[in-house]
Amino acid sequence: MDTKYLEVTVKNEQTQLVRISDIIIVEQAGTAKVEITYVGGKKVTINHDAMAANNEEVRDRIESAIVDALQTKWRDIVHPLSLAGITDAGGAVPEVTSIDIA
Repeated sequence: MDTKYLEVTVKNEQTQLVRISDIIIVEQAGTAKVEITYVGGKKVTINHDAMAANNEEVRDRIESAIVDALQTKWRDIVHPLSLAGITDAGGAVPEVTSIDIA
């Protein structure tokens, strides 16, 4: 399988690449973080501005971007993540604040 990446803009940083191959599950792990778990147990946590309770729009957007990217030609390896059109708990477009890898 070819490796593909999601290009994520991180607040006060440059864009970061998150591998989207070999994913087992994408979960909303709180009001301000989405966890991506990979085959083998590695995990990436995408921290973002707080959303209202039970709001999983950021997870849904990340998951949709992953699915869309995986359906493209093998040479298209980097795909941008956009959170435009989503509103966080404060009424603004949520921003990714950091990415943690474990």
